[in-house]
Amino acid sequence: MAGIDLATEPDFHLGNAQVRPAFLSLVSPDDEIRVEPRVMQLLVTLGRRLGHPVGRDELIAICWSGRHVSEDAIQRAVAKLRRLGDGCGAFRVETIPRVGYRLQLSHEVDGPSTPASPLLAVLPFDALSSDLELGFFADGLADEILHMLARGTRIRLIGRASSFQFRGEKKAAAIVHVALGASHLLDGSVQRSDGRYRILVQLVEAASGTVLWSDGFESAEVDMLGVQAQIAAGVANALHHKFGPEDRRLIDPILHEQMVRAFRQALDGPITPADVNRIDTLAAKAPDYALGWAYASEARNYLRMRPEVGEAAALSLFKEQRDCADKAMMLDPSLAPVLLALGGLQPPCGAFTERERLFRAADSYGWLMPPLTYLLLQVGRSSEALTNAEIGREREPFVGPVRMGHQLALAQLGRIDAWERTVVSDLRRHPPAPHEWATIAQLAALFGRWPLVDSLVARIGSETGPPAGPIVSEALAMIDTIRDPSAARCRQLVEALERQLVLIGHAPFFPLTVASALFDRGSVWDIVARSDFEKLLQPGARLGGAPYNTAALFLPHAASLRGDPGFAQLCQRLGLTRHWREVARWPDGVETMALDLA
Repeated sequence: MAGIDLATEPDFHLGNAQVRPAFLSLVSPDDEIRVEPRVMQLLVTLGRRLGHPVGRDELIAICWSGRHVSEDAIQRAVAKLRRLGDGCGAFRVETIPRVGYRLQLSHEVDGPSTPASPLLAVLPFDALSSDLELGFFADGLADEILHMLARGTRIRLIGRASSFQFRGEKKAAAIVHVALGASHLLDGSVQRSDGRYRILVQLVEAASGTVLWSDGFESAEVDMLGVQAQIAAGVANALHHKFGPEDRRLIDPILHEQMVRAFRQALDGPITPADVNRIDTLAAKAPDYALGWAYASEARNYLRMRPEVGEAAALSLFKEQRDCADKAMMLDPSLAPVLLALGGLQPPCGAFTERERLFRAADSYGWLMPPLTYLLLQVGRSSEALTNAEIGREREPFVGPVRMGHQLALAQLGRIDAWERTVVSDLRRHPPAPHEWATIAQLAALFGRWPLVDSLVARIGSETGPPAGPIVSEALAMIDTIRDPSAARCRQLVEALERQLVLIGHAPFFPLTVASALFDRGSVWDIVARSDFEKLLQPGARLGGAPYNTAALFLPHAASLRGDPGFAQLCQRLGLTRHWREVARWPDGVETMALDLA
C-alpha cells in the first residue's frame, strides 16, 4: 500500500480550517499551527476517508510504510492529532474498538452554507385582562400547542423554560431572535367574554419581523382541543412541515399550566414534601391525564435523592414513584415525560442501555435533553454527550442543567480552554446555583485555572454567586485540598471517604477520583475493593448526578485511575462494560484505558 508524499499532497479543508500538508501546517481562522510529519500523515490518511473508519493495519502501512511499530507509538501519534483537533476546534478523532480510528468534523464548526431548518420559539400568549386565571389559561394554551407541535411535526423547537421568559416588551422579534437564535416565533393573545375565548395567533419570521401566517379563533372551552390542533396545523403548513394530529386527551389549559408551574417550581428547589403534595393534588383533579402522574413520579424521584431523606423514607418514596409512573404509562406510554419517569425507575448503574433507550424514545425538545446528555457522560461517551448537549443549548439556552451538561462534556474531552471560555460566558449571563457553582469551582481547581477559582470564590454571597451553605462549604474544602495537597489534608480526604463508605456502603466517585489524582492510588483501590457497588445495580438505589456519579471516572484528572489494571474490574462491577458491549460503543479515549475489549 502506497505511503503519503506530503510534498505533493494537495491542500484541503476540514470545516473552517485549511490543512496544508506540503507546509506541515494547519491554518484556522485564529492561528497557524505547525504539525509534525507523522501527525500530518495521519491527518491526511483519515481526512481522505472523512467520516469512515480506517483500520489500524492500514494506518501502519500508509503512515509507517508497513514497518513494525509499537502500540504505544500509534497511540502517541493519535493523541497528538486529537490535541490538534481540540486546539483548532475543526475536527475530532474517534476510536472504533478493534477496528481503528475515524475523523469527524466538529459540531462546533460551521460547514458549507446550507439552508437551516426552522427553529421555532412558542412564546407565552398574552392574556388581555388582569384576570390571573386567564393568564394561566393563556400560558397553558401556548404550552399545549408546543407539546402538540413536538409530537405532531419534525420542527425544531425552543423549550418552554427559555421561550416563556419573554413577556411584554421583551417579546419583540428582534430581541428573541438575538437571545435564543430562533428563526421563527409563534405569538398570540387570549380574550374571554361570556364563557367564550377569542384567540389571535401569528407566526413571525424573527430576523425581519415579517408575519408569515395569522388567524383568529373563537371557541368555548370544551372545543379547545380542536383550536389547538388548527393552530399547530397552521404553523406547520406555513413552515412547510407536515402535521400529524394525535388522538390524545388534553385538559383545561388552566389546570395544565398549574401542573407545569408546580413541577418546575419544585425543580428550582430544593424540592420538599409540600411540593410533592401540591403536584399530587393537581394530578388528582385530572386522573386520566398522563402528564400529571408523570410529574408526580418524577417529583418523588428528585425528593428521594435529597441527602436528608433517610433510607426507609426513600424506599417508601420509590414505591410511590413507581405507582405514579405505572398510572402515567397506562394512560399515554409515548408521552415524553412518561418515558422520562420510567427512566427514573431504573437503577443508577447497570441499566445504562435501558435508560438510553427510554431517553432516546422521548420527545427530545427542551428540558428532556439533559437526561440523555448526563447518561452519556456517565458511561464516558463524551463526544456523543457533547453533540447532544449542543442540541440542548440550541433548544433550552437558559436552563442550568443544559449548560452544565455542555460544560461537563467539554471537560471530559479534555478541551479545557473551550470549557473555560464556555464557563466564563455562562457565568456572565446566568448566576450559578450552588451545585453549579460547586462543580465549576472544583473542576477549575483540578484544571489549575486558579484565577477562575478565585473569581468564583469572590462571588459567594453576592448577586452573581451562590449563598453560603453546605454545598459551597464542601466545595471550598475540596478546593483547599487540591490547592495544597498536604499530608494532613489528604488524610482528611481519605477519612471522609471512609465515613461515606460506612454511611452509604460505597465511596462517592468524584472525591474518589480527586484522591487518586493527589496521592498514592493504593489507598483509593483499597476503598474501591471494600465498596458495595452492587447495590447501585438495584432499582431504588440512590446516586448523585454528574459529575458526582460515574461521570467523574472519565474526567481528565482521573486518567491515572483509568490506566490502572483495576479499572477494568471496576467497570465490570458498575455494569459499564456490559453496556459498552450491548451498544457496541466504547468510551472516548478507550485506547488509554486499562480495559479488556475482547
